Amino acid sequence: MFCMGYLRGVLNGIVAGQQAFQLGYVVCQPSGVSPPQLSLMVQKMARENPTILNRSAIDITDRVILDAFGCKPGQKPKYGPLGQ
Repeated sequence: MFCMGYLRGVLNGIVAGQQAFQLGYVVCQPSGVSPPQLSLMVQKMARENPTILNRSAIDITDRVILDAFGCKPGQKPKYGPLGQ
């Protein structure tokens, strides 16, 4: 079952990436952001904004990531090897 969840996550990530690209959003994630840290950020957003809880998990997570790590004007993302 973990495999199915992983595959769903990959698919959701690809779709979200395409949507962000079409809208001109670029993420400049600092190094060292861990999944537990991101989980805490999403939980905080949900607690502070309960009206968004009817949205999909990917929509909420995307908003958290873009709010926290969206590139500033003139800033360019640094892409490392995939999977890191």
